[in-house]
Amino acid sequence: MVKPSDRMPRVSLRLSPDELKELQRRVKLSGAPSLNRYLIERGLAGDGSCATASGVGQGDLWERAVFEIRKVSHSLKVLSARVGGKGGQLGSAANLKVERTLAETRAAVAAIAEALERGED
Repeated sequence: MVKPSDRMPRVSLRLSPDELKELQRRVKLSGAPSLNRYLIERGLAGDGSCATASGVGQGDLWERAVFEIRKVSHSLKVLSARVGGKGGQLGSAANLKVERTLAETRAAVAAIAEALERGED
C-alpha cells in the first residue's frame, strides 16, 4: 500500500479555454510529449519572468520577442547565404529538417503578428 507521503505532489490549474488552446498549440510546436511535461520543462528552464494573459510581465515578453526576432533575422540571413552557396543541393534529410523548421518559423511569426494586430501590448 502506498502511503500518502510517498505519492507524487500534484498541482491543479484553472485555465480559460483560450489559455488551454494556446498552451496546447505551444506544446505541439515544442515537441513536448504532454502539457504536463511542457509546463514542468518551461517552468524549470524559465528566466523568472511571468507572461500572463492579464498583462503581468507583458512588457518583458515583448522586449524578449523583439530581441529573439532580431536574432532569428540574423540567423536567416546567414542560412540564406549558406543555402544559396550550395545551389540548393541539400540532402533529403536536411531538406526535411529545413522544411519543418521553416513551417515552425512561419507559425511563430504568424502568432506574433496576430498578437500585434489584436493590439496586445
